[in-house]
Amino acid sequence: MLPALVVFAYLAVVVYVGIFAFRRATLGKEDFFVANRSLGTFVFLMSLFGSNMTSFAILGSSGLAFRQGIGVFGLMASISGLIIPTSIFLIGTRLWALGKRHGYITQVQFLRDRFEMNHIGTLVFALQAVMLIPYIIIGVMGGGETLAGVSDGAVPYEVGGAIVALVVMSYVFFGGMRGTAWVNTLQTSMFLIFGTIAFIVIARGMGGLDKAVNQMASLLDQPPNLPTDATPVQFEAAQRTSDGALLTRHRIGFWYYVSYMFIPLSSIMFPHIAIFCLTAKKLASFKRTVILYPLCIMAIWAPAVFLGALREASRRSSPTWRSPPRKACAGLNR
Repeated sequence: MLPALVVFAYLAVVVYVGIFAFRRATLGKEDFFVANRSLGTFVFLMSLFGSNMTSFAILGSSGLAFRQGIGVFGLMASISGLIIPTSIFLIGTRLWALGKRHGYITQVQFLRDRFEMNHIGTLVFALQAVMLIPYIIIGVMGGGETLAGVSDGAVPYEVGGAIVALVVMSYVFFGGMRGTAWVNTLQTSMFLIFGTIAFIVIARGMGGLDKAVNQMASLLDQPPNLPTDATPVQFEAAQRTSDGALLTRHRIGFWYYVSYMFIPLSSIMFPHIAIFCLTAKKLASFKRTVILYPLCIMAIWAPAVFLGALREASRRSSPTWRSPPRKACAGLNR
């Protein structure tokens, strides 16, 4: 239960950060929505980057790497490290300048003035709701899965998701943009620090990164281990994981891989990302953010992807599994 207690302690700290931000707040919609456009470079970078690091990045990347290998890093992380900073530089800086000049605090206000259409706000709101609802649900699902996992089922999945939703609602409601930015800074810093520590400790435990990768390759090149009553279908699926493909892009189709290049183009249109672009104190904050953003992506995604692929390799070396029976092999040859 110790991991669960640590998680609950962290959630309590998050709520306190939101309450502390509420005490620092001033009355006014500009303070609540854009923190009076006062975020410094570090908080701006961490909050903007942290807004993109959802359960998909932290949990989903490891799970996908478990099935498809380290090519997952190129699937999302590498192209995101180029496109997202570029869109922030080309679009985010202009949005910041116009927002500061005209007092915009939402994306809808800018689009309504830009196209001189009052009803466009309703359309944009509907589109954003359709886009954001699945995005938010994924985060709640990830929180529920995490709490259920670290508590060994003592906290049910549904209860864990509800707790996470209430915590997020609390610090957003009380702290506004300032509370959200501070929480994002806290948790993104923790992701970067502890993700790097986990990566280094596990790699060292296997004799270093080179040895860990070589061990993964040797394990994946061995005949697949299956229970004695394995079916031909099970053997065929296991055989696909024994070809060393976890260390290549072999399992990811070319056009599937290329299609993921278009996903980061949508990042600047997410409401929370666009609004965060309005919170910077100085234009210079964008310059440093564009430079450091790819490094932050690498620091988050590389350990997550590596650990997912490593888990699949270590699973295959488990002594509780045995080589497949000959009848399973024969069934594939018919």
